[in-house]
Amino acid sequence: MTCPRCLSHRVGQVAAGQYYCGDCCIEFTPGADGMARMFLVDEEGELTELGTGEEKIT
Repeated sequence: MTCPRCLSHRVGQVAAGQYYCGDCCIEFTPGADGMARMFLVDEEGELTELGTGEEKIT
């Protein structure tokens, strides 16, 4: 699994179907079409949607 934003391989699963990138600090959810919904995680753990990734998840 690679991060759809920075293409890092430092990705861990945080819940069923949800992943976190340790390099750019985003959480993302892969879609059925291979595109990802990305969220910024703030200091208090709140998620702000960044949009859909342009890169397909591999």
